[in-house]
Amino acid sequence: MRITHSSMMRSYISNLRSSISNLAKSNEKLSSMRKYSRASENTSEASRAYVIREQLYKNELYLKNIEDSISDLSAAETSLLTINDLIKTVQERSLRGETGTIDEIDRDVIAKEIQNIREQILQSINIKFGTRYLFGSSNNIEAPFSIGTDGKLVYNGTKVADIFRDPVTGKLMSPNPNYDPSDPDSTEYLEVPKNKDIYVDIGLGIVVNDDRIDPKTALKISSSGIDAIGYGEDNLFDLLTKIENSFRNNDMSNIDDYLDKLSRHKDNIMLHVTDIGSRVSYMEKSKERIENEIYNLKVKQADIEAIDLEYETINNKSYEMAWMINLQLGSQILPASIFDFLR
Repeated sequence: MRITHSSMMRSYISNLRSSISNLAKSNEKLSSMRKYSRASENTSEASRAYVIREQLYKNELYLKNIEDSISDLSAAETSLLTINDLIKTVQERSLRGETGTIDEIDRDVIAKEIQNIREQILQSINIKFGTRYLFGSSNNIEAPFSIGTDGKLVYNGTKVADIFRDPVTGKLMSPNPNYDPSDPDSTEYLEVPKNKDIYVDIGLGIVVNDDRIDPKTALKISSSGIDAIGYGEDNLFDLLTKIENSFRNNDMSNIDDYLDKLSRHKDNIMLHVTDIGSRVSYMEKSKERIENEIYNLKVKQADIEAIDLEYETINNKSYEMAWMINLQLGSQILPASIFDFLR
């Protein structure tokens, strides 16, 4: 069978293109460490890989939410423990100061110390971590607590001494300054603003019932400062003001009552510390669960997308050798074709 020169050239060029293509694809795989770079190369595997990447993205987002929340709650816990220590100091100073063994000057010194502690508590309850205030509930972009012109504590614009909890709804309420008894649409009391809980999605599938998030399906990350330091006339800040004035005015007639209320505040602070601790513990377990899911997803992703490095390296050497052989064959074919053309 006679093989023409043109047939040899076509065969040579086809083999050369094939070897170049194979080598280029192998080089691309070694560079990207992926079996394919375009979905069209393997549509079924690419579809599976896409689903896994979506799951990975969501889980990595859940993990970041949890890590950020753990940091925020840990900072809030530290702040509450600081407040607890400050309350203990007031108790110790007050017990020493109510005895008849110290004079008016010493009591004035205690009054100034309690004033400083009150200011420290205000700073602690207005703590800012990163860009967020930790005790403002749904208001985390501005300091939740401030001091009014009358020296009383204010929470998100509402005087704390006027706040009470509705026994039916459980919501924190305060008098409506614009209440008009003659207007049937006017409301005597309003819900305290900016005091909603904040929840974060950790992959449990958030469920909302009657405009409320089911706490079993999301994680509460907010902390209500008003619940921590109390509301009404005997909130922690205003109570410390009363204790301070008792020492400043040398009037200890109500100090025992004040100290009883202060002990209840201390217990309440520790309840909030315990609550935060339990939430952090739950988040750490959730973090471990999600980290395991991410690891398993990455293993699946590698099975679908990642190359077998040893196998592909061997292939690459084979393709490189085939390319070199084709070049050598070309050096023998091309001169003959030129000679034939000249002849």
